Amino acid sequence: MFAKNATRTGKRIKARLQNRNAPASNYYKNYLESSKIFERQFSKIASVKKRIFISLKLLSAKYYTFQ
Repeated sequence: MFAKNATRTGKRIKARLQNRNAPASNYYKNYLESSKIFERQFSKIASVKKRIFISLKLLSAKYYTFQ
């Protein structure tokens, strides 16, 4: 019974994807766009972290040289 339901939903999703005006294809497009946006934001966060880490390193180096 479970497999039958699974194939039925799979067929339904396929039909929706083939019909471009249907909500499933829009959902997939939105998912792709949001994942791209997430990747961009994540890379920005990583670069900011890197900058903070480097600045902290430089500050600690200055602190130790002046002591």
